[in-house]
Order: sequence, then structure tokens, then C-alpha cells
Amino acid sequence: MFKSPQHTRSGFPRIEALGYVSDGETCLLAEGGDIHWMCLREMDGPSVFSGLLGGKGHFFVGINDGARPAEEQNVPRSLGIETTWRTPEGGCLVVTDVLAMVPGAGARQTLVRLVRCTQGKVQVTADLEMVFDYGREPAEWKQSVARSRDGLEVRLATDLLRRRSFDGDQLKERRTLHAGEGAFISLAWGDYAPPQNYLEAKLLVKETAEYWRAWLDSGEIPEEHEFGNHLVRSALVLRGLCNPSGAIAAAATTSLPEDPGGVRNWDYRFFWGRDGAMTAMALFRLGFREPADRLVRFLAGLPEADVQIMYGLRGQTRLVEETLSHLTGYEGAAPVHIGNGAYNQVQNDIWGQLLELIWQTQQDRLTARTWQLVVRLVQGAIKASGEPDRGIWEVRGVPRRFTSSELYLWVALDRGSKIAKARGADEQARDWAKAAQEIYKEILAGVGSDGIFTAAPGDPELDASCLLIPLLGFLPGNDWRVRATVRAIARKLEFKGLLLRYDAKKFGDGLPGEEMAFVITAFWLVRTYVAIGDHESAEALYRKVTGYIGRLGLLAEEIDPDTGRHWGNTPQAFSHLGLVDAALDLIEAERS
Repeated sequence: MFKSPQHTRSGFPRIEALGYVSDGETCLLAEGGDIHWMCLREMDGPSVFSGLLGGKGHFFVGINDGARPAEEQNVPRSLGIETTWRTPEGGCLVVTDVLAMVPGAGARQTLVRLVRCTQGKVQVTADLEMVFDYGREPAEWKQSVARSRDGLEVRLATDLLRRRSFDGDQLKERRTLHAGEGAFISLAWGDYAPPQNYLEAKLLVKETAEYWRAWLDSGEIPEEHEFGNHLVRSALVLRGLCNPSGAIAAAATTSLPEDPGGVRNWDYRFFWGRDGAMTAMALFRLGFREPADRLVRFLAGLPEADVQIMYGLRGQTRLVEETLSHLTGYEGAAPVHIGNGAYNQVQNDIWGQLLELIWQTQQDRLTARTWQLVVRLVQGAIKASGEPDRGIWEVRGVPRRFTSSELYLWVALDRGSKIAKARGADEQARDWAKAAQEIYKEILAGVGSDGIFTAAPGDPELDASCLLIPLLGFLPGNDWRVRATVRAIARKLEFKGLLLRYDAKKFGDGLPGEEMAFVITAFWLVRTYVAIGDHESAEALYRKVTGYIGRLGLLAEEIDPDTGRHWGNTPQAFSHLGLVDAALDLIEAERS
């Protein structure tokens, strides 16, 4: 592994230093010219580069003389990374990494690493070690083709090699380039052939940038605003988590720890109904309808058994949790998990999350199939009403009737009744509205005399998810109970200037260890500050949170404000959609 000042003492890249490239099917995480994480064929499939979790497999291209790259940046308005090295002798090398996208066609299942010497001369190093199945199956290359036991075929093409084809288990090559010269190295694993020469590789890099820029242009991002760059990068990050199936991954990685050396290490490479719905709605607010439309079609096509809270990216219903004991974990944080045992949990917010998605994005073109989905979801909410669950934070402790779960049951019936009314199903609209009103009264009855909503009625613990109360229209921002709840959460869950989602020592989530500041909850607080009219606090907190964005534009799940280090899986959809919603709320308040 290529080590740099952006690495920790144990040699791992700092999470906030990572860059992200995606084609929607899979993605890579890289730093300093080295790819530390990548899975094939899908984002939730087995990794072929597992260095990020202490395993085998990485892919370095650059100048490997111990010098740091002079610059790393995202390809402007695109999903690609440009890494630049400068030598003491005046040489300059630029490496551009993309997962190829073809306008009008989409993902080409091809990684392209384009190498250019822009001045002087440089010696380029390519160091490729690919290991299938999370580092358990070494890749044996025969004439530049490697096949895994489960049938995955990866084809290598490059003009960096002195020989025409490559055999063996590890590629290490050096080549000197002079100013104006270029080279490439590429991996392909689908139906497309890899580029056969530098010009073809260069064209793929160009077409990929054009694809992403055309996609951005199809939306309505206020790029002229000072928050425009945040919105562009977060939109691209979220779009990169959108699988062609319609499912949306919650994050690009598994088992990055929520605290140093801790055990709160989970696989987030799947579709959670909650996270996916929120992602699609955030993109919808930016003018991108397709992710929401695809997601609703995906949901409508799932088996008609009980709706699960999460699925694989191609609709898999069993995500059995497994521990990979051969991986030491990020900075030694074990266990490393694949799969997620929460897939069969009861989380009653799911009904409202999905119906909010349909109400917000489909009400003007509701199809018969979507209406059938609405009916199923409302019936599920009615059945779940009054039942304890694991809550929005999917605790592994004792089930409770969480306030946020009850809130989303109200959302389910309220939005269901609105959809029914718009469709002309008046009887269902009346019945569902009546049921929503009953839940509404129960939630209000559970609030203490101080007006503060807590994690569950009668419990003293605070829960940042109660900030959603005004954001979902349950109560207006000027209601005294909303104001009391916002102030209490901001004061008692404050963590080094940011916000916890709850106090892990008191909440009883069934797990040892601690947490850092949770990014989306800080953005929820920004939004509730806007809702209660405290624009000064809202803008100050927004600027504070976005000050921790990684230098390549990423946000993980959690942050240690003392060190600026990111923790948890990255890039995290929750964090980036939270940014989008908070920025748009601030912009709308500013313009009103």
C-alpha cells in the first residue's frame, strides 16, 4: 500500500481523504493514486480491492518515490478523480480515473486510468494486485484475463506494459513518459471490450465527463449560489449510489467503524427503504425525477409479501450477516461484516418513508400499479400501528414505540389519504385520514408538560429524529412544543459543536462503544432552525458542518469535530441528502 501523510500511523488512508468514483453499478474509493476499495460486479458484491479493510488488493498508478501528489481533485462537475504529481526535476504527471459512462447507454463496466505527462519527464509506476471474494481468492492472470470461481471475468488492457499480455498474480510495471506523451491502463468486466489504445481510453474519459455534465444540466441546481458547489458534488455522490435497478445504496462501503477501533461496523451497501426514499426526494428537489421514478417502479416490482426495510441492490430479500475474520478491519476495527442482520427487523417508519416518497414525487402521474403499492403500504401501516419496533436507528436493544416511528405511521396514513383523495377514492381517503388523526392525538398525548418530544412517550432520553416533527408537517415551526424540542435537542445532544443522534450510554441501543457526531442530525437541526425562524443559527451550523467535508467532497456517516476525522461508511447517502435538504431550505428562506 502506498503510504502518505494522508494515511494514519497504521498505514490506512484517512476516511475524509478518500475520493469516490461511481457508475451506479459499482464504485471505487481511492487516495493518492491508489484504489483501496472496489467491488464487482455490483457495489454490494465481493470486493476485488480490500485494502481499506486491512485485506489484500489495491491498484496504484502514479509516481511511487515517496512523494505526495501535488494535487488531488474531482473532475469538475463529474464523477472522476484527477491526481497530479510534480517532480523536483520539473516533471508533471496527471492520472485521471473514471468508471466509464457512455452518453445514452450508461455504465460500460470499465475502469479507465488515463496517464499524461504534461511537462518534463516522469517515471510512471503501475502496481496492480487484484484479489477476488474480499481478498480470499487470488486473481490468476492468463494473457491479461482473470476469472473468479463464481464466473466473474476481468480483462486488462494497457500500453504501460512492455509486453503485450500479462500473466501472473501481481503486476508491477514502470515506464518513462516525456512531455506530451500519454498511456492508459484499464479493467473491464462486462460485455464491453476495454479500450485498445490511448485514444480510445481518452475518448471514454471525455464521454464520461460529458455524461455527468449532461445529467447535471438536466436538473435545477442553483449552481450560482455560494452553496452551489456543495449541491453539485452531493448530487453526483447521491446519483452514484443509484443502481440501474432503481434501488439506491445507503453507502458505498462496509464496516468502516463508527468510532476508532470500535465494533459498530455495518454493511451499508444495500437499499434501505428509508435512506433510498430520502435520497430520491432530495434529488427530486434538485430537479432530477428519474431516481424517484425508478425507485417507485423497483418497489412496485418487489414480492408482495411483507415489505422489508432493506433489500439487495437487485432486490435480494436475504442479506444474512457474515463476519469476515480474515480481514483485520479499518485500523484494526473488527468485526468486518458483509450482509446486514437488520434486514428482517421491524422498523415502522418504513411505511411513511415510502408513502412520503410517492406523495412528493408521483402525485401528478400516479399509475394503477403505484396505486396498488400505496394500498399495500397503507395497509401495512395500519397493521403496524401501536406495535413496538426497532426505530429509525434500528437499535439492537429492546423494541419500543419510538416517537419517530409513530410519526411516520401518521405520515403513512396522512399521505395515503391525500393520495386516495386525489385519485377519487373518497371512502379510503376518509378512513385513512381518520386513522391518521387517531395516531396524531396519541403522539401529542405522549408529550410531557414541558412540551419536549422524547425518544418514546414516557422515556427521558432525547432522540434527534424528533427534529423531523416540523419537517414532516406534523406541527408547524412556530408551535411551542417544536421550539422546546429543538432547543432541548440542540443543548443536550450537542457534541463538540455538532450533534449526536442520541446518547448511546442512556439510549439502550444494545451495543457497546460510543459514537461521534452524526452528520444528518446536524443538517436536520439546520432545517428545524429554519423552520422556527432562527436563520442565524441555521446558517452558522450549516457552515460548521460543511467545513468538515473531505477535500474530495465526501461526507461519511459521523465526524469527530476535535480532529476533523470521518467515521462510519462513506460516502453516506444520509449525510449528503441531509446537506442537499439543508442547503435548499436555507436558500429558499433567503429568497422568501
